[in-house]
Amino acid sequence: MAQRWPRSSNCSIGLHEGNPGSVESSCAEASHRRGIGSGLWPVQRHNRWLDSYGKTRMLKNEIGALTVCIVEDGDGGHRREYTDLFVSALPLVSTRVKTTAIANPSFGDCDCVLIPMIEGSYGLLLRALAQTVFGHRRTVALLFRPREAIERKTARHTMKHWFLRIVSRLPRTKILTILPFSVDPRMSMVASGWIYDPQMWDLSVIERPQSGETSLTSDIRDRAAGRHIILALGTQNYEKGFDFLSRVWCGSEAIRSRYLFVVGGKTSIGSGEAAAKFRAAGGHLIDRYIEPFEFFALYELANAVWSCYSPAYDQASGIFGRAFQLGVPTIVREGSYLAALSRSIRHCSIELPFEDFRTAAQILLERELPVQRQTSTVDDIREVSLRTLKSAFAGQPLST
Repeated sequence: MAQRWPRSSNCSIGLHEGNPGSVESSCAEASHRRGIGSGLWPVQRHNRWLDSYGKTRMLKNEIGALTVCIVEDGDGGHRREYTDLFVSALPLVSTRVKTTAIANPSFGDCDCVLIPMIEGSYGLLLRALAQTVFGHRRTVALLFRPREAIERKTARHTMKHWFLRIVSRLPRTKILTILPFSVDPRMSMVASGWIYDPQMWDLSVIERPQSGETSLTSDIRDRAAGRHIILALGTQNYEKGFDFLSRVWCGSEAIRSRYLFVVGGKTSIGSGEAAAKFRAAGGHLIDRYIEPFEFFALYELANAVWSCYSPAYDQASGIFGRAFQLGVPTIVREGSYLAALSRSIRHCSIELPFEDFRTAAQILLERELPVQRQTSTVDDIREVSLRTLKSAFAGQPLST
């Protein structure tokens, strides 16, 4: 069997006083941080109250804390995961939390409204802003896809640019990207500040399914037969790089001899031909929803996680974020935000030129496999993000 790649190490990170956005690495020799199924992940538990309609949850905290209302906009994408995370995490920075359904938002006596995802919630953002302008409540919103607003390649993206540029400069309003400005300083044109993607630090706060050996992982281990495993997770389509992954796999016998490509997640209709070719060439495609316990078990099995997405999908990624937390190296697109982020947090990644499958295969064959060492710690990334959120809720200036 191929030798396992070492997992992520803990490092000492110095946070500059007065600048919650900067991280200064002072890494030394540290023990490996695996924590899968070991009970090592700190889990915060709070006394929650669920009303009879299941729409509003309150977390009790000390008197005098800020009260933040999180608007739940359905369960699509990462919305539900983000809401659950903030409900658990914000009390760590003396913040009471209330959640309300988007169909009938009730902001009540909240000090601040938090919109976990601007995209798809512009109407709600306008409603919150109206109460902000004519009242004393503050509004904080998270921006997932800043690049399209920065580059303004379409009329819709130009409108998004100017909308965000104006809104982010309103009093009592903060627009936060989920990528640091160091990845692309132009983000400061359309946002007030930034935090790290919550799925880069959520596993240190919320409880997650315990992983371990399953029939699925046993089958994959047998199929690999000593080869390194490259894992792609989540919805599979062109934007998520599946078609490119399929071409790399199908186009090189040497790649198939050295690696096993494993893909877990529903494949889009548009990528059906790529999926058929991938399977015919011996790739392992699990074309279905991956259960949470399987999700983390697959991370434990992987030698690298595929995060090499198309230029149209140049944004933060929960798949990448979980790989970072679990200490698994990633494969990213050359010139992407994730490539720049990897360098800034010292996470081991291999960068591939998108759509150039021959060069990509050559890189994977010629380069030594990365060993994950001395990365920024999840705890410090969490503290930076929560400190910035607390400052935004309180209406304080943000370091960029």
